[in-house]
Amino acid sequence: MQQRRRTAYRIAVSGGLLLCCVLLGWLNRYELPLLPLYWHTEDKIGLHDLNYDGREEKYELKNLGFMVTEPGDAASDFAFSTPPSWKVTDYLTGDIDRDGVEELLLLVWKQGSFGEHRPFWIEEDDPAYSQHLFIYKWEQGRLQPIWMSSALYPQIAAWEPVARPDGSIALLLTAPEGEVGEEWVWGNWGIERAESD
Repeated sequence: MQQRRRTAYRIAVSGGLLLCCVLLGWLNRYELPLLPLYWHTEDKIGLHDLNYDGREEKYELKNLGFMVTEPGDAASDFAFSTPPSWKVTDYLTGDIDRDGVEELLLLVWKQGSFGEHRPFWIEEDDPAYSQHLFIYKWEQGRLQPIWMSSALYPQIAAWEPVARPDGSIALLLTAPEGEVGEEWVWGNWGIERAESD
């Protein structure tokens, strides 16, 4: 009897290990980060008036998806959402480009580095998931992308807005290894490391 239990136990353990190997192989086929320990896991809801109409929009990060709704009836309040294939891990708002108007910043995992438009020397986009920083601004009645990074390296595990004397923000970035980096600011075109004084 005890021999049968041991055999059944060995078969169950072997089957579990086989299932884990198959699952990891399937995930790796799609080149997903296998241990995204620093992916944002908590839902986050905020109210902000980034279109400056005097009414706050609702900014909602839920289950790695992101959407913005405007106040009003249910049929007309939808304003923006990210594609389902994107994995949004966090968002911030603030005046990153120093123009006196707040922007929306999204930290996103997505497949490929370029999307629909890519440099002429790149024949096809990389299908692997990579991390990106996207910046949006309300223009012409909707959120428009103003800057979208290609794949980030090193990746960002955490970020904090840092208030600047001119009312804009810089970003204090933390790498997955826990290294707190320097402040990053808006440069001539995009985010760049702030010069130390």
